[in-house]
Amino acid sequence: MKSNIIGVCRTFRYLSFLFLFLGAGFNMHAQVIANYGIEGWAAYTPGGKGGKIIRVTNLNASGSGSFAAAVKASGARIVVFDVGGVVDLEGSSISIKNPFVTVAGQTAPGKGITLVNGGVYIHANDVILQHIRIRSGSEGHESGSWEPDALSTVGAYNVVIDHCSFSWAVDENCSVSGSRFNGTTPDDWRMNTSHDVTISNCIIAEALSESTHSKGEHSKGTLIHDNATNIAVLNNLYSCNKDRNPLFKGGARGAVVNNYIYNPGSAAIGFVLNESEWLGHEHQVGYLSLVGNYFRHGPNTNSSVTLLNVGRGPCFVYMEDNITEKQRELLFNEHKGKGYLLTPVKSAWNENISVRSATDVQQYVVENAGVQPWSRDEIDTRIVNEMLAGEGKIIDSEAEVGGFPTHEEVYCAFNENEWNLDYMLKYLPGIDISEPDAWPLLTKDSTYIFEALVDPSADTFNYLELLLDGITVSKVMKPPYKWEIFISEAGNHELLLVADIDSSMKRASLTYHFSVEDPLSSGKQTNKARDFRFSVYPNPFSKQAFVSFVLSQASLVSVDIYTENGMLIDTLINEYRESGEHNVIWNPVTLNTGVYYVKIKIGNDMFFDKIIYR
Repeated sequence: MKSNIIGVCRTFRYLSFLFLFLGAGFNMHAQVIANYGIEGWAAYTPGGKGGKIIRVTNLNASGSGSFAAAVKASGARIVVFDVGGVVDLEGSSISIKNPFVTVAGQTAPGKGITLVNGGVYIHANDVILQHIRIRSGSEGHESGSWEPDALSTVGAYNVVIDHCSFSWAVDENCSVSGSRFNGTTPDDWRMNTSHDVTISNCIIAEALSESTHSKGEHSKGTLIHDNATNIAVLNNLYSCNKDRNPLFKGGARGAVVNNYIYNPGSAAIGFVLNESEWLGHEHQVGYLSLVGNYFRHGPNTNSSVTLLNVGRGPCFVYMEDNITEKQRELLFNEHKGKGYLLTPVKSAWNENISVRSATDVQQYVVENAGVQPWSRDEIDTRIVNEMLAGEGKIIDSEAEVGGFPTHEEVYCAFNENEWNLDYMLKYLPGIDISEPDAWPLLTKDSTYIFEALVDPSADTFNYLELLLDGITVSKVMKPPYKWEIFISEAGNHELLLVADIDSSMKRASLTYHFSVEDPLSSGKQTNKARDFRFSVYPNPFSKQAFVSFVLSQASLVSVDIYTENGMLIDTLINEYRESGEHNVIWNPVTLNTGVYYVKIKIGNDMFFDKIIYR
């Protein structure tokens, strides 16, 4: 049985097959998740996948090489960091207006990237923002003239905000916003404001209370504005925000799952339709699904605060396994208010949302919430430790807790060969995969065995997690790391193997891209990636064939020929090639007529095509 390192292939698949592991069945969904670990309605966004890489090379507020310039660029793009430290936005805000971008703060060296003295506003669709800290603050600003959100979407959709840290905002720490009534029908209103947004695994804390906001007191966690729909608020730590932890407004719809809410002053989770804002418009029903949340009173929490407070409906609410800890008393599914109806079924839900028990939420957010939880900065560390100790407070100024951070400026060039660019996970060397005997031709309605092979020199890990087309299939804790696959559908598929280094750090071991053919069908079966094309011609051929491909950058390239049964019979090249167009000749001396496969490997990427010799 052969063994090869299988690389990254950037292809979406919408095909289903049954996956069996130790007798347990797995059925694919019709729509596949495009990002590792992301849940909710926005989990299917590609972000900047397959786009150009833009490097942040300095900590300037604007200009060439800055964070602002990178996110404002156009076209599909992945923003990576050659520098770590603090970016002073100098009292300005950054607006992301061009779609299809992934901001990968996890690539920043040192303690990562922190933005201070400003905020970020997302106006575009298909945006992924990960591992970015935004600490707005009020230092140097006059009352009534400075009201930034740390982060807000504005009429945006397909947006993922994941593993970020937001604090010291003067308006909201993290909001989902847009126009209330843009259009003529309620469906128009929902489509033209923010929708399909995930806020997950974040620390949302210490929004400023009596600061520079024109309304005076304004310590707010998260506001989900009117008619925003398909909003997932998952696995976050809310700490020391006076209210809106989060607050949904009229007609808004979403799921609030497995959040830990500590020390709000006057409100935890809320819903309200303000009639004065809806004059002349028919009231729309809001939908809330509250599952597995843990609310803990703190030093500033009013004793009358309940987990859910509905100021005014209409609203349908589903509640399950929500706990309130109040002076060592545990209360379950607390709620109060008017104009709402508790329902026996989830009123707003996406089936890809995973749920843990409310009693496990504190440990989860301690281990996983915020930027680079395996190496938190001193501010996130303090916020988490104060939550655990029952300390901390609602603050009026960042100066009360030490002021803006001064992280060391650190430089380390991003090396794209060390990263799985589809999932923005760093590779873990030393893990290989043993291919099925029938490789590279797999046929439907057959069973194959895949086995991960771990080099003794590889970094230690807790388990290997296998994902099929972006959906977690199983986690294997100890060797043998073996999976039995029954394939029921033809087409292109992807297996992603992820190593759990600790509870918060994951590493991509490899991505395995393979084709499955229906032996009863005819025609070409290919598994080319979206961003790479190669051709084999003439096809069929009788004397010689040409393999033509284009390299976007200099790379190590190999071109191999396999029989229909998966036997390697020829290697045409295995060498370093410069960028540009290349042609390789296959001139076989003795060859039986039949079907053969051409495999091109470029770095860690592998591509296949079928060719017929006659």
